[in-house]
Amino acid sequence: MSSPSRPTEVRTLASDAEHPETEVRHTLTDRPVEDMTKPALVAEWSEAAEALISRAVPTDERERYWDRRVDLWQEMKARVDAEAPECPECGAQSWGQNAGDPKQCGGCCIELGRRHEDLIERIDQFWDKVRSVPEGEDAV
Repeated sequence: MSSPSRPTEVRTLASDAEHPETEVRHTLTDRPVEDMTKPALVAEWSEAAEALISRAVPTDERERYWDRRVDLWQEMKARVDAEAPECPECGAQSWGQNAGDPKQCGGCCIELGRRHEDLIERIDQFWDKVRSVPEGEDAV
């Protein structure tokens, strides 16, 4: 069980001293994901992802940010009437991608390349749908 809800704020490490006007704060909450609106899920997921990619999260907090990001993604995915495309090798529907790297199957670890352009596009469409916020939904 998680500790009491306490937002964690972390300043970006990249060029804070040189450019204080570009300081960014990332907030992570412990709110139950099932109680969050879709806009709140997407916003917190985006913040956690950006914090991890930009390395704004101290090493001792990275696992907590990663775990929270996974929980948020799973809830966002559960609210979408769509399924991820299947892997042509193993049939898994779990895809991942590190910034700048090719998409990779979570089942068999196949990396997608040029010959998989159609599959890559379908994965991107699925991910876009998971991250989309219906128009007019509140951010609370």
